[in-house]
Formats: sequence, C-alpha cells, structure tokens
Amino acid sequence: MYNVTFVGNAPMDILMPVSYDILDKYELKLGDWQQVSPQVISEIVTQIADEDKTPMAGGSAGNSAFALANLGAKVAFCGYVGDDTPGKAYHESMTGAGIVMPEPMAGGKTLVIYVLITPDGERTFITTGERTPMQRTPIGKENIKEDMISKSEWVFIEGYLFDNEFDTILEVCRLARKHNTKIALTLAAPFFVEQHFSKIALLVRDGIDLYICNDEELISLKRCELSGEDTIHAEETLVALRQTPHLVTMGKNGATLHTPQGNIHVPTTAVDHVVDATGAGDAFAAGFMYGHIKNFEPTDSIFLGHQLAQRVIQHTGGRLQNGYDDIIKGINAA
Repeated sequence: MYNVTFVGNAPMDILMPVSYDILDKYELKLGDWQQVSPQVISEIVTQIADEDKTPMAGGSAGNSAFALANLGAKVAFCGYVGDDTPGKAYHESMTGAGIVMPEPMAGGKTLVIYVLITPDGERTFITTGERTPMQRTPIGKENIKEDMISKSEWVFIEGYLFDNEFDTILEVCRLARKHNTKIALTLAAPFFVEQHFSKIALLVRDGIDLYICNDEELISLKRCELSGEDTIHAEETLVALRQTPHLVTMGKNGATLHTPQGNIHVPTTAVDHVVDATGAGDAFAAGFMYGHIKNFEPTDSIFLGHQLAQRVIQHTGGRLQNGYDDIIKGINAA
C-alpha cells in the first residue's frame, strides 16, 4: 500500500543565479514558467559560469514526493525518465529516498528545465517550446501503473501535465475513481490556469477531492470563463470550484483551507533571507499531505506545510536533503 502516488514530469533542473537584467532582456516574467526557443536558452546558459550551474532532480510532483517520502510516508511516483545520464541521476535520487518509480526507458530522453534564480530568491522556469517526441520521455496514458493507483490512498496530479498529457490525467482519474482512490490536483502556474481552464473545469466537475494553488493561480481561476460549447457547464463549474476543498498558499501571509464547512487560515512566519524559492509550494504540499494522511487537525497539517516550505527556501534547490528527523521529532513532541 502507498499513502500517495504522485503523477508528474520528471525533469532534471539546472539551477542558475541570474540578474534581473537577463529577465528583462528576454521578456521573462519573474516567478513564472515559460517556453522559449532553444536559441534563448543557449544565450542565457552561455552567460552563466559552469561552476554556478547546479543540476538537481526536480519537477513539482517529484519534489513533493521526495519530501513526503523523507517524512516517512509510503510513496510511489509515476513519471518517466530516459536511460541517459540525467535520467539515471533522477531515478537514483527518487529510489534512494525509498520511492517506488518505473525504471528509465531505454532510448528515452530526460526533460531538462532551467531554473533562473534572481537576487530575491525567486525562481523563473524556462524550457524549450519545441514539442518533439524526442524532447522528453512522456508518461502516456498507456504507461500509467494501475497497481500503483489501486494500492494508494491518494493520487496527486501535477498541473503541468495539462500542457501535453491531458489524456494521461483523464486515465489517472478514471483509475482512481475505479479504485476509490482520492484525487488531489495542483494548478501549476497562473498562465497554465488561463490556458487550460476548460480541462481543469472538467476534472473538478467530474469530482476531485482537493486542489492546491497559490493566490495568483486562484485569481486566474476566478477570472476564467468557459467558451463555446462548454458555456453550458458554467454554473456547474462555479459550484464545483467553490465546494471542492481547496488549499490556497499566500506566501508570507500563510495559507487557507477552504471547505464547504468553512475556511481555516494558518499564518506563517516570514523568513529573514530567502536563498531560493524553488520548490516552496511543493514542500508545503508534502507537509500538508503528510498531516492529512496521518489524520492531523487541518491547522496542524497546514503548519507542517509551512515548516517544510520555510526550510526549503533557505537553501538552493527545491529538495530539502536533510533536517526531516528534526521535523518529525517536533511532530511527535507536539
């Protein structure tokens, strides 16, 4: 049995410190995820010294899976890498944390995402806008492991999959409902919400158990409207979005869990110096999910999420490599 099966991309991140001038030059929106041309990536990469480039296993769902496993939960990850050097490193990172994950695909290519870290610690993600079959090893609905989902309490779907793996998401949800596995969904980024609102609306109408987003993504969600034939579902969608439990993070202003029974807000303590905000939301989600599967009170689950997020933003990279024992001791002592 697994507490949570995560479904998401499995990229190697290349973390690089950059100036605000680089973002301005290439018209990159601070803190967002954007597709750019291979030429732009090449130009940016050549401006950064090799010793300042830090490779690290990443991905939103992957980061959450890594943190949750290190807290002691039983975790599976349905994401694929190639048998290239980045893919083997990614697989070793996940399985080394006790996560069950498919073997690297022979001849596949592992996705690489460049993470630009500005002096304020904020991260901006860029990857090539080309969508060729060899750009990365896809998940694909035919590769979803039904036994992972059937043996899980929860399945946790990464919102970035809306871009090119919606059939995969639908298959995951079908299997989850078949096996009475609860469904959690993250919303990825504001422009993803705007671009894929009709897909999000469909999932929520069909029934999910939780969606997680930040305040900017929630604003985008509320502003979106269905178009074309989907307009007949507008009222049903609004009702479903309100009634489905959703967890909204607001940075230094804390987080709020919205449920039909009421709202629960838990403040957080501001961190004096943010080194790198990569993975803050992913760490928060892992902390909350750990508390939730352990039947903590919602306030305690959110508080645990804050603790993990605070720790991860005080070092470089989206994955906290140590310190979990202290967090668990604090949980047990509470």
